[in-house]
Amino acid sequence: MSRLGAEKIEVWINSVHALSKAANLQPQASFVAFTRSLQAEWTFLQRVIAGTEVLFTPRRSVIVSTFLPNLCGFSIAENEASLFCRPSNYGGLGISDPVQTAPSLFNISKEATNTLSHAIINGSNFDLASSNNKKEK
Repeated sequence: MSRLGAEKIEVWINSVHALSKAANLQPQASFVAFTRSLQAEWTFLQRVIAGTEVLFTPRRSVIVSTFLPNLCGFSIAENEASLFCRPSNYGGLGISDPVQTAPSLFNISKEATNTLSHAIINGSNFDLASSNNKKEK
């Protein structure tokens, strides 16, 4: 794993701690900052670097042990954390479990860029229209 990835994880863990403290007074603002900003940052890393789930284990622990309890105002059991870390259309809070999402985000990104990558590597032309038609079938 890259040193940059490990450094970013440490920064994000510190950010989750800061949002956890803020959640005591401003839960809605902390939730929005977490889901709309911080979570989007690490989603990008998960899409471009394979195997990041190992690095995200400590961050998940901080979410479950600190952020969620401060956000909700009560202790969170592991099974409750699993429910909260689901998309909102599945009854969760829209807080992604970074350990679970890392492999699928990387694979989706890799698959989505596969045609373009092959065109660049082989020096061939890339036809966006035909690429879109293949995906629709």
